[in-house]
Amino acid sequence: VLVGIIHKSIEDDFRFLNFFTQSDKPNLEHFVLAEMFKKGHFVITSNFDFLLEYALLQSDVPKKKIVPVITKKDYEKFSDPEKLYKNGKIPVYKIHGSHRNIITGEDTRNSFINTLKLIGLNQTESNIVQLEPYKAQFLDKISNERSLIIIGYSGRNDFDLLSTLKIMKKLKNLIWINHISDGGSKEDLYELDAQKSSDFNSLDKLDQSLLEIKQLNGSINVFRLNVNTSKFLEKFFKEKDKLSKDKFTIDLTEWLKTNIDEPNELTKLFISNKIYFETKNYIDALRCLER
Repeated sequence: VLVGIIHKSIEDDFRFLNFFTQSDKPNLEHFVLAEMFKKGHFVITSNFDFLLEYALLQSDVPKKKIVPVITKKDYEKFSDPEKLYKNGKIPVYKIHGSHRNIITGEDTRNSFINTLKLIGLNQTESNIVQLEPYKAQFLDKISNERSLIIIGYSGRNDFDLLSTLKIMKKLKNLIWINHISDGGSKEDLYELDAQKSSDFNSLDKLDQSLLEIKQLNGSINVFRLNVNTSKFLEKFFKEKDKLSKDKFTIDLTEWLKTNIDEPNELTKLFISNKIYFETKNYIDALRCLER
């Protein structure tokens, strides 16, 4: 939603999102996923940065083995991850695209601009937004009788993912890891049961969505794990020396001043009003209009 508001307001062709591709310092989560790649698990990312590729490179995976799958042409060519692994390749499926393939150098900017326009400009609870058909078909194909673990999504406004999950009929298990920042090492795991569910309206947005998935396909086992994600993933990563001690230091405000034309005051108020309105902060939205 935020992406759509800013793009529609300043019409900069999503240049402001380039900020998020500046970092080359993967964190713990990226390195854990790199280990999952190396063990032959299928990993799909909705992020359009390059941090998974950097994590693989910094985990001593040769560049020639890494296959970013970004464009429609890529999905048609590399739709069989098992075959790729057997041939010594590691596919990185970037479901929302990326503005560049850092392995081949190909400019793939249109892949994520099209996706962000689809999602960012049409994303509401009443408007069903799904991934492009070829991506949805790919997900359905590779999830056949497999377990899908989701990390890094809140479930509050991930309409394209949730819509796609509802039609993945062949999935065996769905495990949604929900991050809690103040949970320490505490883990809270439970299964969503359509028969034993309490009043639907009393559930939070994520449980409502997971329960809808369960109701649409009773054969899928649906679990939710509430946990501090970083502390949980630490158990699966032993090589802490790979983590960069240097932090990402580019200041967002300064970067925007240098790379993006500053909008006028009226546009700033319009953007603020839309953000407040979409997040249901109506008093603040009205305040922006009154100014």
